[in-house]
Amino acid sequence: MNTAKQVNVMIGLLFVSLVGLTLYFIWDIDRAEQAIVRQEEVNVERGAYLFSLNCRSCHGLKGQGALERAGLPGAPLNVVVNRPPELTGGALEVQAKRFHDTIVCGRVGTVMPPWSIEQGGALNFFQIQQLVLLITSQYSPEGWEFAVEDANHADAFAFARLLTEPLSAEGTTLHVNEAVGIKPHEGEPAVLIRIGGETLEDPYEVMKVAAVDADERTIEVERGEDVAGTKAIEHAADAEIYHGPILPGNTITGDPESQGFPPCGQKAAPAAGGGGGGTDGGGDSTGVSLDAGGSLSMGDNFFEFDGQQNPSFTLSAGNTAALTLPNAGSNIHNM
Repeated sequence: MNTAKQVNVMIGLLFVSLVGLTLYFIWDIDRAEQAIVRQEEVNVERGAYLFSLNCRSCHGLKGQGALERAGLPGAPLNVVVNRPPELTGGALEVQAKRFHDTIVCGRVGTVMPPWSIEQGGALNFFQIQQLVLLITSQYSPEGWEFAVEDANHADAFAFARLLTEPLSAEGTTLHVNEAVGIKPHEGEPAVLIRIGGETLEDPYEVMKVAAVDADERTIEVERGEDVAGTKAIEHAADAEIYHGPILPGNTITGDPESQGFPPCGQKAAPAAGGGGGGTDGGGDSTGVSLDAGGSLSMGDNFFEFDGQQNPSFTLSAGNTAALTLPNAGSNIHNM
């Protein structure tokens, strides 16, 4: 082989090697990106399990708080404004940090407790990150489906309880395949059952058990938003009956009467029956005049007036003030 041919062969081999290396790096980058995506998906799934285990008594079966069931104290988490494509870049980072800090420290003045182990809770750093991803990830919609699925597994009776006859929106007698194991309490708390909620799109109803006839296989129930926070709806025969939701607690985080020092160095909540607010930003003990009216912005655990958070207010005797109350938080407020 002459020198020219040898050079051509070497150049050809080098070219093939460069092409091979380029293709390998492209494949390796794609593989790495797929691994990152899969890792995030897995962490969202784990966050869904943690949510179904710890959070749905306040935030709801589907994570939508009072949007899905009246009276729930937890903020709606499964909403598009908490994740892409609604939020991106810096705004998404700010929202994720807000949820992280809330889970770690709780919210003084509300029933949201601190969940981090360092603050006396039950979750470690990685578990809190998984919950934040469930709320803020682009894969959140799939994660909330997992949360509902996990909840249904947990709430199902060991021997499935099914309706044997359709139930109208007005009916109060459930005909079931087996009524043993379901019985009302004498007094409070009420025994609740749930029908529906098989998926995120499937509506559900929570009912209060009033009486059970095991021989006739019937359950008498009380229904309606004023009873259990959900509207009475129709249910088909063979619909599965689940254990009802656990009721939210009523311990106020940071309440000096019950919990002593609040977590993460937050200001203490006001004692029961006290005035003012005791959360981020503190209050102005000298009082702010409402004589001229104005806008009172309602946050998730604070209100703001004229640039001050949670001030005390004064109003001259005989005066009337007009206030607007915009909701600046993610919770639903009433006053």
